[in-house]
Amino acid sequence: MSIFAVTFRIDEQGEQGSRRKSIAACCRQEAVGPVRAEAASFFVLESSKTSTELAHSIYLKSLLHASRDKMLVVDLVTKDYMVIGDLDDSAIAALMAEIDKRSTPTATRQAQA
Repeated sequence: MSIFAVTFRIDEQGEQGSRRKSIAACCRQEAVGPVRAEAASFFVLESSKTSTELAHSIYLKSLLHASRDKMLVVDLVTKDYMVIGDLDDSAIAALMAEIDKRSTPTATRQAQA
């Protein structure tokens, strides 16, 4: 099991509301346990899938348009991620690498708390 952050941006073309609702519904269906919806396009959820599997599952079951919309799924435990749509993957890769470099082991983080 892992904890994921899922965020997306719906393009202004077409049925924005129905696409947004379908992605939110898919996030809730994919979750094992409670889902935290911080905003209309940001979810935190637990799943037994990988970031790639979760992103593809949400994409295939929702009305997300990969040619117009954008979605980023980040595994907050393993720091793996998957991008759907036209996002600058090189910028995300660089940021994720930086997060990985700055990570503090869990035991140390708990001891500092």
